[in-house]
Amino acid sequence: MEILNSQKKYVSLRNPSICSLFLRAALEGVIAKHFGNDIMDELFNRYTKKVVESLNPEANKLIVLFDLLKNNN
Repeated sequence: MEILNSQKKYVSLRNPSICSLFLRAALEGVIAKHFGNDIMDELFNRYTKKVVESLNPEANKLIVLFDLLKNNN
């Protein structure tokens, strides 16, 4: 594990659409495998709306996406 205390290591995604596209690129395959491709557009449109609702221009909120990969070998 690594403690990420340097701002240079974070990816800043201030635009909600870019944030949603970034997450979709990372998770679409896994979600589609479990739930099918039919829900993908609606799911990420709703996610984008939730990101917009959660952003407050006066607060500098940070969304951190942490991936943990397990090697089965």
